Amino acid sequence: DASIAKIAYLAFTMLSWTVETGPRAIPPREEEVDVAMQLPHWMPVFSCTLREYMLWQRSVLPDEDMPRVFVSLVHAVERLNGFCEEGIFRVPGDKRGVDELRRACLEGRFEAIDSVKSAHVAGSVLKLWMRELAEPIIPLGLYDECLRASSPASCMTVARKLPETNLHVLRFIINFLHRMSQPEVQARTRMGVDNLAVVFCPNLLR
Repeated sequence: DASIAKIAYLAFTMLSWTVETGPRAIPPREEEVDVAMQLPHWMPVFSCTLREYMLWQRSVLPDEDMPRVFVSLVHAVERLNGFCEEGIFRVPGDKRGVDELRRACLEGRFEAIDSVKSAHVAGSVLKLWMRELAEPIIPLGLYDECLRASSPASCMTVARKLPETNLHVLRFIINFLHRMSQPEVQARTRMGVDNLAVVFCPNLLR
């Protein structure tokens, strides 16, 4: 039976990755399993670890060392004038638009990000992707050490312990937030450093 074969393949894939990367903090959502059953090949996008995502991405995009979905969503926020949108990342995007874009990303149709018309929709899906990672960008094992870091030097010590992909993603998002926190941008978005921290810190470290 084709359905049983697909479930067996998904189970074997997940077991293989568990052996490779360790247990997941968050199991796949029912929606992800439903979508996976409809696709010829399962693509981990949401609720996976960065390592799992990059293992898959390198099989189809071997020359890219950053998560395509993440980079594309950040670029979409910029392209859609997110630096001028009041309440960007605080004001949620249209639910239907968010659900449709999340579904497209879940199916590996990242080109749909280029068709998004709202920075709030792109920003909402970006937050979802970060929030639903099975392990945060700063891994669980570094949580306590990260909280104790109180100087630039101690923060760099923690950063050097991150896996390579996690470090790339962290640098990318810090650069993005640095530009978003400039005074002239804050004047337009009404999103100061404290507001950005409230939005992004729980998605980076939890």
